[in-house]
Amino acid sequence: MTKTFGQKLSDLRKKHSLTQPMLADKLNVSQSTITMWENDRRAIGKEDLAAVATFFGVSADYLLGIQDKIKTVPVPSLSAKVNVYGSIRAGSPTFAQQEIIGNVSVSDKVEKRYGKENLFALMVKGNSMNLKVLPGYVAIFAKDVEIDNGDTVAVLIDGEDATIKNYRETSVAIMFEPQSSDPTFQPIVFPKSGVQDFRILGKMVYVVSGDYI
Repeated sequence: MTKTFGQKLSDLRKKHSLTQPMLADKLNVSQSTITMWENDRRAIGKEDLAAVATFFGVSADYLLGIQDKIKTVPVPSLSAKVNVYGSIRAGSPTFAQQEIIGNVSVSDKVEKRYGKENLFALMVKGNSMNLKVLPGYVAIFAKDVEIDNGDTVAVLIDGEDATIKNYRETSVAIMFEPQSSDPTFQPIVFPKSGVQDFRILGKMVYVVSGDYI
């Protein structure tokens, strides 16, 4: 029996060790959209279909069931090398070591959009962000970009400790929130009426397996 688009998308996502939130982040859509696609509850548009096909390196015909076998298509070239600096713990904050432990390749699209000089990478440890980036993976961040609610950021806490969290701002506070399957992780909250002792280092724009180092 021919698999549906949703079943093929789910298979490809799991094959690449991606959670639904991680794939949603890479495709610039919501997690609920990924869920509805995988459950075949929402038809996918042409632009999103092209993005999915390009991301996984398969043809649109395969995804739509027009073609039974996977036929790989060219994927964006990976040319720019970004240095990986030490490690950053996604849990209780810990300072990122300032030594280079390797480098990773990013797509031409990411390099062109943000500029190689504005990119840096950190190894992720801990589980407070495991719904977005798994431990052992490398997160690539862009400096000097606008940060919006819901963005995943690398942030210095109290001038010394670095962590990865989701950014959220309300009328009374700025919060750095975990995105974890473990409910014991709690947000770091800075009331606007108090001291704002943090510095956002960059916005997460790309994630790769630590095997690439």
